[in-house]
Amino acid sequence: MEMRLRSPSQKTDLWCSNRGSILLEALVAIGLAGIIFSAGVGLLLTTRMVGSRALMRQEALWAVQEGISALQTMAFEDLSTTESGGLTFTAEHWQMDGSPDLLPGGFLRTVRARDVQRDGDCFIVSSGGAVDEDTREIESEVSWTDVAGRTQNVIVTGLTTRWNNPQGSCFEPTMANCFETDISEAEWYGGKQLREIDITNSCSTDVIVSNITINWNNSQFVQQVFFGNSKVWSASGPGTPSGNQTSGILLNIEDEILSSLETVEMHKTQFTGTMSGVTVDVTFMFTDGSTVVTGPFVPSH
Repeated sequence: MEMRLRSPSQKTDLWCSNRGSILLEALVAIGLAGIIFSAGVGLLLTTRMVGSRALMRQEALWAVQEGISALQTMAFEDLSTTESGGLTFTAEHWQMDGSPDLLPGGFLRTVRARDVQRDGDCFIVSSGGAVDEDTREIESEVSWTDVAGRTQNVIVTGLTTRWNNPQGSCFEPTMANCFETDISEAEWYGGKQLREIDITNSCSTDVIVSNITINWNNSQFVQQVFFGNSKVWSASGPGTPSGNQTSGILLNIEDEILSSLETVEMHKTQFTGTMSGVTVDVTFMFTDGSTVVTGPFVPSH
């Protein structure tokens, strides 16, 4: 086998080549390390930025909720209409003041109270209605500048009403709201006469029953209706229409006025034949246009 020896110049070239290769690998490794380090630093900074944003938003949500809750605890008369107000807590009560609140952490909280408009049916409308003196729209807004220098804000809105002392008509209870019926003891007396239906006015103002409708599921006719000791409708008067009436006919009765907290029995509702086992329901109509329906029931016998 022939052995070939490298010349000194060849050895020098090989050494330089190996040295250059090692240097290149080292530079590549340093470059990769730099890229990985930069990416890691960038990821860390991004994570910290995202965490900081989330923390600031959570603090803002707490502050804005505190604002709306404070407005809800205040007496209606203390809610001054304003587009740029603040809050103070004195004597264990929240109060509105004239300027937004600068909160710790650089948050700015603004609270507002606005008039509300309602239409003729008492529905809230954006325009064209009448100002409801018993309702305010309340709003709490918190704004801040995040770590990226961008302005952020959160807003919570609600309604508050003067429910305990309304000045307008939209929160007055209807007569139907004040009217209660008790059919638990309803019975047929002598097989033809419906008794033991109690009706009650639970409010402090009068309730006036102007019409009733009685429904039943046989072919008999109704002849007369009593509220307490008052005959309010009969085939021969008072009330209309005249004559014995079939199921479901509107009976225009002689107005029955129930005073505050008064209870009377709807008794001696007389029919022309046997009613045992018949299912009945009664609709009461009031002078303010509201109604109450008892729902179907079967009187005992």
